[in-house]
Amino acid sequence: MRTKLLFNCKQTSSLADRFHEKQLGLLDKWRVRIHLNICDSCKNYYVQSELLKVELGRFIANLQDNPSQKLSDNKKKEIELAVLKDLGISN
Repeated sequence: MRTKLLFNCKQTSSLADRFHEKQLGLLDKWRVRIHLNICDSCKNYYVQSELLKVELGRFIANLQDNPSQKLSDNKKKEIELAVLKDLGISN
């Protein structure tokens, strides 16, 4: 069976996290890198997902340093219900 030389957008986006964390083999790393260089949409996705990880890390660190800023259990439940409603999942 012949292996395709380049990944498509779906394959690239599904491997973006492993690419950043250096968990890919040499060939897959090369395929992701090439795709990111030729596809602006995937490059934007990759950059945005990395920024999101950084910001979430900062947010979590801030919560650990300032426990008074944590959400109450009632607020957590309210957010959870809103998300489930938006996803069309009833609880």
